[in-house]
Amino acid sequence: MKKITFILICLGSVLFCFSIATALALPSPQEQRQIFIDCAYGFLGAPYKYGGLTEEGFDCSGFIYAVAKNSLNISLPRRSEDLYLKTEPVSDEERQPGDILFFMANTRINHAAIYLGDDKIIHAVSDGPKTGVIISSIHEDYWERTYVSTRRFLPRISENLIKISDNNVTTE
Repeated sequence: MKKITFILICLGSVLFCFSIATALALPSPQEQRQIFIDCAYGFLGAPYKYGGLTEEGFDCSGFIYAVAKNSLNISLPRRSEDLYLKTEPVSDEERQPGDILFFMANTRINHAAIYLGDDKIIHAVSDGPKTGVIISSIHEDYWERTYVSTRRFLPRISENLIKISDNNVTTE
């Protein structure tokens, strides 16, 4: 009986240590957002392709899906409308780099973009003067007119910890 008790205590200790090590290995909320944004920058310049999920071509939701999967191994919904429904609303004042901005045309969510900070977004665009994965200002006329909401799937971070600078994101 003592032997079984000893084995169970040892097994419990090993599992406890493993769970602590696993928890410590998880990236912090700030690191998760940094990893997510850095991955998005890695696809800058990729062409637009309807239904695309790879660097050979992305549509807007395919871009966000691929960035989340490649950077943090998170599976997000594939369509913009579904992504909108599965993420948490955030006020414009609480928007943080790594949050998702949604846009509407013809009464439905039809576009999504990753917020970079400093009123910039990175997204896959199908038409206009530039196409593919590009960076835009949220104050461009079309994006201002069609903007609907900011939503979040990543954990919130303390203010001003991630900054964008010359197409590179740096952490303070």
